[in-house]
Amino acid sequence: MSDACNSTHGTERPMEPAKLQNCRECPFRVENRHREHPLGIQYTDGEFAKLWRGVSQDGGMFGCHMWDADLHPFDESVKEAGFHKPAEVGSRIECAGMVAMVKRELEIADAAPSYAEYQQQRPLGMSKKAILRYSARRLGVIGPELRFSEHINKDDILDPHDVIDPASVKWQWTEQQSDVILRTAQALMPSFRACDCEACQRHTEVHQALTLTTAEGLTVEVDAELHPLLSALAAAGIRTTDSCINMHETITAISPESYGSIINGHDRNTMNYETILRRQAAFIRLRNNNDAEQAFITAAGKIPGAEVFTSGALTQLVFPQATIPALLKAVNA
Repeated sequence: MSDACNSTHGTERPMEPAKLQNCRECPFRVENRHREHPLGIQYTDGEFAKLWRGVSQDGGMFGCHMWDADLHPFDESVKEAGFHKPAEVGSRIECAGMVAMVKRELEIADAAPSYAEYQQQRPLGMSKKAILRYSARRLGVIGPELRFSEHINKDDILDPHDVIDPASVKWQWTEQQSDVILRTAQALMPSFRACDCEACQRHTEVHQALTLTTAEGLTVEVDAELHPLLSALAAAGIRTTDSCINMHETITAISPESYGSIINGHDRNTMNYETILRRQAAFIRLRNNNDAEQAFITAAGKIPGAEVFTSGALTQLVFPQATIPALLKAVNA
């Protein structure tokens, strides 16, 4: 697989104004609804609901597929499926299809006698917060510039009312809320932690494993390089739920076609595997509500290179493999 991992995260790059045409891969195009992608980039109604929720409720920005090379992996299978290779230009360009949807909603809102009547007419439209933000961008009060185009046919752009089920979880809950519920379930119920993907099922083909009894009394197989640290955590009453010494190695060796869906199938403000894959780092997920767990999480977060992210009852620790000795010391800090 190529072009799957670059050193600079796309989400850290400046966003440039949209082009005058939306790209052929645009998820806001009518013709791309339910489109199949070899590497798992999603064009489902649920994924559209998630994207539009972030735009319409929070006033968020969405980058064009054709300029998000580090977020959209490309290989020969993608080329054969008719997709174009994204360009690497050092910045992001706002999605013209998304901007066209925003333009349509602003025009409808402008024509409505009141926001209440707009909301009644367009229950899946934009929140007051989003309207105010986009209006400020349109007027140049805040940046970046919101560039509208007259070259995009609005009939070629999806209407959320034709696509989104307003009762669906993807629309009712933010991804952060869904993530908290999922992580709490995984923390409390070990059966929710099981993963039947090929990379997990064949994990020991890449990394040598040793048997471990966790603090919850579960017998599991863990990567040999992490066994000393995980054993110390278990002895201290710290309840771990999953781990890997280098998930990037496992994915690229066993299931490279899943790489794209793993790094793109989530909101980057939720707990995910993106940083783990990009950094080729180790990770441990653990519960976070007893004294030993909280003390370890605090100590681990002070170690250079370590990253701590909490969602519900689970905390994810991402760290360079070289920091394992320092983490061992932190277990009893």
